[in-house]
Amino acid sequence: MRLKIARGVVETCRLLPVMVTFGIGLGVLFALEALVGAVGFCCPARSRRRLTAAPLSTALQQQDHDLRLEY
Repeated sequence: MRLKIARGVVETCRLLPVMVTFGIGLGVLFALEALVGAVGFCCPARSRRRLTAAPLSTALQQQDHDLRLEY
């Protein structure tokens, strides 16, 4: 009987960190929700503009062009 009680205590000690981690995760989730509610959220879908790789490719082309001018 003592072994079962000891095992139950050990299993409870293993469960507590899981519950604390879950609580921290919920706290972060609610904090982010409050932050988005207060500051706002810049959503690309709201701007009705498509996100493409064009700005990145343009920047890379410009960088490549600048490097060629140096040589």
